[in-house]
Amino acid sequence: MKTRRRLILLVLLAVALALPACNRGFQQAEVAPGDIPAELREAAARFLPDPVIWRAFYEQEGYDIAVAYHTGSMGRFRQWLWRVFHEGQLIHIDHNIQAGLLLTERYAWRASEEVDHGSTGAGPNSIAAYGWAWDHAAHRVVGTTAQGRTFEGRVVNGYWLLLDCDVRGIDRFETVVVEDAEGKVLHSYDRTVMMP
Repeated sequence: MKTRRRLILLVLLAVALALPACNRGFQQAEVAPGDIPAELREAAARFLPDPVIWRAFYEQEGYDIAVAYHTGSMGRFRQWLWRVFHEGQLIHIDHNIQAGLLLTERYAWRASEEVDHGSTGAGPNSIAAYGWAWDHAAHRVVGTTAQGRTFEGRVVNGYWLLLDCDVRGIDRFETVVVEDAEGKVLHSYDRTVMMP
């Protein structure tokens, strides 16, 4: 009986010691500022004071997407800024997440809708969902809107963005799922449970 208990305890101890090795923290890479086009760096500089750390830069469906990170004065807050360019022009949609210093969530997101106030239309003309999935297996995101439309995007260095700049009627992103390379769902974001 004692031998069996010891064996069970040894097995549990071995599993407990092995778990941290299997669940190593996500390490974000830095993108060299020289790899970010000057107009994107200048656009971020208007919103984020130095030092800015670039976390991602990639092309998705004709848009250049850059993600910048900044830790505020005396480390009291953190801010991430997504900047989207199309044909060299900044798309003026506010994509940012601000959070306290102790932020530890592996998955976070925001959604936004931009209304064209100069038109007589009755709704937004662009919608976005953006966030992070700090998970080595995260490969792509699939978002569904209130109208039932779906959009796909890549996860780059843990960051992602879904965007529709030609919305007809009123719409918004309701859910987004993070998938691995085989299509297995790793995490689901829901509009009713957004990051505070």
